[in-house]
Order: sequence, then structure tokens, then C-alpha cells
Amino acid sequence: VALCLLLTLGIVPAMIWYRSGSVITGADFNVPFNPIHAFTSLWSGWLNSLGTGGASSFGASSGGLLPQAIPYIGLLAFAKAIGLSLNVAEALVFAGIVVVPGLAMWALLGRFLLGIPGRFTGSLIYMLNPYVLIIWHNGDAIELIAYGLAPLVLLLIDMAIRQPILPSWYWPSLAIVMLALAAPASNPPTIVGSVLLPPPDGIHPVLGMIAGY
Repeated sequence: VALCLLLTLGIVPAMIWYRSGSVITGADFNVPFNPIHAFTSLWSGWLNSLGTGGASSFGASSGGLLPQAIPYIGLLAFAKAIGLSLNVAEALVFAGIVVVPGLAMWALLGRFLLGIPGRFTGSLIYMLNPYVLIIWHNGDAIELIAYGLAPLVLLLIDMAIRQPILPSWYWPSLAIVMLALAAPASNPPTIVGSVLLPPPDGIHPVLGMIAGY
């Protein structure tokens, strides 16, 4: 029940943000109006759709947005490919960007806290807090991907340090998280600001509570 409530509190605000048939773009959201074409052009430094051809602003030759192919633009392209409108595809991807931090923190706190109230409170605060709202207001959807994956990074590191034998799902999970981090890695300061700094600040009070100080 607590997990369902957490999902609802994350998904509903993101979904009601949209008007029917509208697409939100601007700032650093980098939402392509033709995500399938944008996704395929990411892998080439040349676009033949620009007059007689020209260097792609998304292309590897410019070092531009190629890392954002997975998962950001790739998810938009996949949703569009299965028949969803761009409006619905964007809403689902943005809802996921908001919800994933809460789910990731839920998984991390489950390793340290057994009580559901503590896990729910910590996950909700991590998912919806002033930092997240400011970053979202600035249009930094890519940075929120890194922020959302940060608890999973800590969880995987903690498992590698504390468990002599890792479960079979560990290495595939590590590969998926590393692949998903390719998008925010297109901006190195994002990794420092979203992966390395916020989690210790959030986890320290939890560890202090457990240790009794």
C-alpha cells in the first residue's frame, strides 16, 4: 500500500501537468518533435534531411547529445514507435523521471530500514523536495535521471563491499544502471552534482539514526 501511494504521489503531478495534445519543451528538456528520427540520427554525425546535408547537432561528430540516446530520447522514440502520441510519450517519460528517484530510494532504504513508515518518508522526501522542483523548473530532465539513479549506485556499491557473494542479478543490474547513466554523463558536472553529492547528504541522517547518534 505504501509503495502504491508513493507511485501515485509521483505520477499524478507529472501527468496533470499536461494539457491535452500539448508538448512541453524549452530549457534543457531537449524534446525532439520527431523522436524516432532524432534517435536514429544520434548515431551519425551527418543529417541528410538538412538541405544538401550537414553536421548533426545530435551527432557523434559534434559530441553533442549522443549519450542522451539511452535512455532519454530512446524511450521517447520507443513510445512513439508503439503508437503513442508525442504528448503521451513525453508525459510517461517525465512521470518516470519523477518516480524513479522515489523507487530507487525505497530500494536503498530497504537495505538499512525495516520499517515501512521510514522507507516511505525517506523515499517521498527524496522524490519530491525543493531541490528536485528547482532542477525540474530549470528544465534539467537529464540531471534528474542521474539524481534518480544515485540511490541505486549507492546500493550496488554497498552490496559489492559488504556481500562476499553477489546475487546473479547484480551484474545485469549494474550494466543497466551504467547504461542509463550515459545520458547525464553527457554533462560531467551533472554526475558530481547529482550522483556524488546529494545521496550522502540524505543518507547521513539515516545512518546516524541507526547508529544512535
